[in-house]
Amino acid sequence: MVHAGGERRRSWERGTSIALAVNAAPTPAATRRIAATAAAMGVAGLLATAVPVLSLMEILDRAPQARPASHSELAPAARFAVERPRALRGRVLNARGDPVAGATIALSTEQSGWVPVTKTDDPGQFVIDFGESSFERIKIRAEGACHEQVESAELDAASRHHLVLVLPPMAAVRGRVIDRGGSPVPRAVAKLSAGARASADTSVAGDDGRYAFSCVSPGWRRLTVWARAFRTATSSVWVDWTDVERDIPLSPSPAVRGTVVDARGQPIALARVSACEGDDEEQTISDAQGRFEMPAVTAGCSVRAHHPRFAGSHSISIPPSGDIRLRLEPGGAMAGVATDVRGRPIASFTVALTSFEPADGEPNESRVGERHDELRGSFRIDELVPGNYGVELRAEGMAPWNTTVRVSAGKVSRGLHAVLVSDESAAEPGESEEGVSGPAISVDNNDTAAEEGEVMSVAPAEE
Repeated sequence: MVHAGGERRRSWERGTSIALAVNAAPTPAATRRIAATAAAMGVAGLLATAVPVLSLMEILDRAPQARPASHSELAPAARFAVERPRALRGRVLNARGDPVAGATIALSTEQSGWVPVTKTDDPGQFVIDFGESSFERIKIRAEGACHEQVESAELDAASRHHLVLVLPPMAAVRGRVIDRGGSPVPRAVAKLSAGARASADTSVAGDDGRYAFSCVSPGWRRLTVWARAFRTATSSVWVDWTDVERDIPLSPSPAVRGTVVDARGQPIALARVSACEGDDEEQTISDAQGRFEMPAVTAGCSVRAHHPRFAGSHSISIPPSGDIRLRLEPGGAMAGVATDVRGRPIASFTVALTSFEPADGEPNESRVGERHDELRGSFRIDELVPGNYGVELRAEGMAPWNTTVRVSAGKVSRGLHAVLVSDESAAEPGESEEGVSGPAISVDNNDTAAEEGEVMSVAPAEE
């Protein structure tokens, strides 16, 4: 109710309208209130019988078209009418004629936009009680669970109506993804679209192989299904107002085949080939011709080859079809000399690899424990996987000499100088022979290409 100075008069006689007269000039606050009320009168007092709805004040606040009236429009004798109580009943059905429960019912009047007012009950019915509102022309809209909508024609609010609103047809597309034997294909991916360039919905099949799309509008749809180890299947589906049940059989993909080669293209036997990660990882070994074969389930995974005498190949993605070629990169090497404290070459000694820490991205293809017998004071070990190596030199009557050497792909860590001391000198640290300086490492910084026999020098990580 609007409060204003002057006489107020009501009539509650059955069958007549209620009039509010303002006989005196309103205050500014009353002016604003009357203007807003008059502009939003089409939704005043709107109630619903089944579900609580907006209060009168909330509806007035939401009226987007409310326009403050000028003083000339609000003359002392300003009046507006409120019609007698009315109610509108209706029902919402789907395209098959079944009642739709839970559909949202919205109301639009001359002065307001769409305002949700109630929902349909289990039989699809709804009731809108207009109360004392003064609607003259209204529209009703129903919206289903799939956001499909139907809108009534403009209605005369003074008449009693019983509406039947039929929502646009929506259907479900569902089924199973199976193999040739009829067994379900778990985790298959199904994509449904209206065409090659249209947006698509995606459904991932469960362990039972079932996929499902709800809320599909009528028309031709493209259904594409794929899964690991299977060829992609595509079919067309016609959708109307009835649900579609479609099982999709998938054909197995061919096995993944490939070859492992070195930098010169020569096949490498006994290379370890790894594809996929975690629980899905698959491994195999290349044969004498460098050939390997992996199950079709690895298609789409990353694959890489390793060998104890090479740096690993680059990781590539396995294509759906066609052979693949994995090229191992050249390994590294280490080289150095062994002398006594007077600089004389050690005639006979042994070099052993005692530990290995692979470089980033390299597997632990360990050659730990490998020993090399060397002569005339020099040594070289080739075809090493990149990483840090523990190295030990031993000679008869000499104390062991140890260091750590960092080896890089395609390069030689050279310039190593191992100075071996006699067992007697090592046992008596207080005494030293002339010229004894302990283990020493020199670094040669002349760089040349590894594949030409001379490669870049890299200093050991530790002395």
